[in-house]
Amino acid sequence: MEKIGVLGGTFNPPHFAHLAIAKKAIKNLGLKKLLLMVAGKPALKTKDLAPIRDRLEMTKILAKYHPRLEVSTIEIARAKKGKKSFTIETIKELKKKYPKFKIYWIIGEDSLKEILQGKWKGGLSIFDQAKFVVFTRENFKVKIPKNLIKKIKKIKLKIPISSTEIRKKIKNSEDISNMVPKKILEYIKEKKLYMNIPKHLQVNKEKARKIIQAKIREIKNYFKKSGFKKAIIGISGGLDSAVSCALVVRALGPKNVLVLSMPYYGISDKKSIEDALKLAKNLKIPKKNFILLPINKAVDASWQILKKFKNNEKIRKGNLMARERMKILFDLSSVFKAIVVGTETKSEEEIGYYTLWGDQASGIEPIKNLWKTQVYQLAQFLKEIPNQILNKQPSPGLWKNQTAENELGFSYLEADTVLSALKDKKMEKNEIVKKFKIPKRKINLIISRLKIGEIKKSIPYVLKS
Repeated sequence: MEKIGVLGGTFNPPHFAHLAIAKKAIKNLGLKKLLLMVAGKPALKTKDLAPIRDRLEMTKILAKYHPRLEVSTIEIARAKKGKKSFTIETIKELKKKYPKFKIYWIIGEDSLKEILQGKWKGGLSIFDQAKFVVFTRENFKVKIPKNLIKKIKKIKLKIPISSTEIRKKIKNSEDISNMVPKKILEYIKEKKLYMNIPKHLQVNKEKARKIIQAKIREIKNYFKKSGFKKAIIGISGGLDSAVSCALVVRALGPKNVLVLSMPYYGISDKKSIEDALKLAKNLKIPKKNFILLPINKAVDASWQILKKFKNNEKIRKGNLMARERMKILFDLSSVFKAIVVGTETKSEEEIGYYTLWGDQASGIEPIKNLWKTQVYQLAQFLKEIPNQILNKQPSPGLWKNQTAENELGFSYLEADTVLSALKDKKMEKNEIVKKFKIPKRKINLIISRLKIGEIKKSIPYVLKS
């Protein structure tokens, strides 16, 4: 008999480990084909479950990575009738559909444990319906009863990837490009899966189109009224500067935009310079308009004078970097007769997460009226922005291993949810806890940052007497 394999699961989302298991099963078992069985309404796994249509589409993408992979919708069809997915019923249905095939049902060690504990419908009788193949990431931990040893084949495949981990990383805006195939990553971002973005913060394709068009129109009008034709912007290799730069290029044309990469060698990530170059290339900015100016000497000269004052050294030196970059931008704006373009979002302004007279200074701010979460979504529709920038964790890059969310103690999605609920939706704190499931501790932490933002926005204080 020819062999057919079945790899079932929620595929929430599909990832490289699924693909590796499928490939190894096809090769080791000599399978004619392997069915990716998408659970429509799983009996046990329901947390953070993406819609059926999205899990199906992502699984179809995964199937394209091997000629013997096919997607089965048997359990999805059952879900449409309001029925849950039970493996024993699916196997019986497959045996009717493929009477000349021997069925190999592929599971993980965690699923085997559930079956042995009696959590699956049919109990141990399920092993009479098909040959079970169990993949494990580590040394086999589940003890198999002697009467089942011949019915279960064990295969070790150490790939430390799980859908749960991927979903957690997405919620924390962390990079998952090494965990899922590129096309699936693009699908997740386009559909904003697993991000739990409140409806009032969501930016779909049509809304993004309107925002982009309106901003391009406004940038053009501002430059025309100001009598300037050129813009100058510092690009860090991060998301905010990339979005601001893309909008200005679309408005003024690539020849009229000068971009500066101003690394502090030893602290700035080398990849950020490469990302900035890639962005400039995608935007068709002329090579002569890309200026690389390291700031080590200028910052170090100031720091030699100031470091003897012992207090908050790391933050103070970081602030020197931010102000040095803006000093250079404004100086060169005079040389090239260009307006300095800012890169601040509404999120940073509200919580005061910026350096006064540093990254906060500018001549025009393209995205300052948008929350960071909205900027991230908008970036998905600006095709010039490289994936490596889209996937990057937010960081001012003012000291080694600095990430914005670790420093703040909350994610931008959490901050934007709370602040937009307070300011835009006029919700009370208890309403926010109940509706968005954000712990009160984090809400208090986010609100405490508002005071810093208010102080910074009030500077300088102008005497009224």
